[in-house]
Amino acid sequence: MKVKSIYGIAVMLLSAACLPALSPANHNSTGVALASSATPSLAAAASDTATVSTTPLKASASATQATPGNVSTITPLASSAAISTHIYLPSVTQTPPVINQAIVADHTVIARFASIPQTAINSATSLKTLFMHQSTGGYIDNDGLKCLAGLHGDPAYFPAECVTYANNRTSGAGLWYDNSSFNWKAWDTPMADAIAKTDQFVDVVHAQAGTYQVIGMKYCYTDGWNQNENVKQNYYINKMLALESQYPGKVFIWSTSATWAEPGNACNNLFNSCQNIYEFNQQVRAYAKAHNKPLYDIADIESHDQNGNPCTVNGYEGMCAAWYDSGGGHPNKAGAIRLAKGFWWLMARLGGWNGNY
Repeated sequence: MKVKSIYGIAVMLLSAACLPALSPANHNSTGVALASSATPSLAAAASDTATVSTTPLKASASATQATPGNVSTITPLASSAAISTHIYLPSVTQTPPVINQAIVADHTVIARFASIPQTAINSATSLKTLFMHQSTGGYIDNDGLKCLAGLHGDPAYFPAECVTYANNRTSGAGLWYDNSSFNWKAWDTPMADAIAKTDQFVDVVHAQAGTYQVIGMKYCYTDGWNQNENVKQNYYINKMLALESQYPGKVFIWSTSATWAEPGNACNNLFNSCQNIYEFNQQVRAYAKAHNKPLYDIADIESHDQNGNPCTVNGYEGMCAAWYDSGGGHPNKAGAIRLAKGFWWLMARLGGWNGNY
C-alpha cells in the first residue's frame, strides 16, 4: 500500500472520530525558528474604507486542496510578503483595547476564574466575538459556555455548578456569564486538516470581520496529522499575522491545538500526531508570548489536572483522564467547563481588565 493511501485512510478515520460530536446534546437548558513581525497596533479601529483590490488573501490551489500526499507542495506565506488588500465590511462601534503585554489563558487561570470582577465580566460580555472550532469546541460551547451562561439547570445532566448559574440567571441574583455576543462557529466544511482549516478561517474572516471585534479559531485534535507541515512553514502564524495586518482594528485570539487522551495508533504508527501537535503548540506559545498575542492555551488547560500536575500521552502533553469523555479527545463536562472558564478569563482581559483581583 502506498504511503499516500495509508495517510488518506488515516485522515478519514480521524475525521469520522471527530465529526459526530459537532453538536453535543443539549439537555434542557520553543526552540523553533519563527517568522518575525512587528505587533500590529490596536490603538484605534480601522477606517474600513474600500481599497483597490477585492481579492481576499488566499493560498494557492494546492494549499487549499491540501491532502496528506501533497502537503509538501503548499507555498508558505512569508511574514514579510506583501499583504493583499480587501474591501472591509462596516466595523462594529467599540474599539478593542491596546495589547502591550502577553495575555495567556492557561491552566493557572482556572482557579482564579471565580475572582473575575463583575465589571470585567460586563465588559467581556459586550465584545462581539467570533471563534471557529470543530468537535472539541462544540463541547466547550454547549457544555461549558452554556453552563456558565446559566442555560443548563437540569441536575440530572449537569454539575451543581451549572445549576447554580441557572438559578442565578433566573432569579437575577448572583453571577452568570452571558455569552450571547460570542459566536462559536463550527467549520463550514469540517475536516481533519490544519492547513485547509486555516485557509477556510481566512476566508471567513474576510467575509465576516466587520461584524466582530474579537476573532479566533482552534484546531481539533484530529488535525495533528499535518501539523508538522504547519510548523515547518509557520503556516498558522503567517496567516494570523496577515489577518492582523489587514484588520488592525480587530483583536485576534491565538490558540493552541486540542490534544489527545486515548491516541491509539495515531501517536505510534502512521504518524506521531501527539508529537506534531505538541511541536505546533510550542511554536505558537513561543511566538504569542514573544509578540504580545492573546493566547487561549487550550492544550495547557487540558493537560493539567486539578492540582496543576501535567498529564502526558506517549511523553507529550495530553488530556488528563479527569477531563475527557470517550472518543479519544473530547472533553467531558468538567473538562468543557474548565476550558470555558479559560476562554472567559481571556475575554475579560480583552475587555480591558488588568488581571488584578
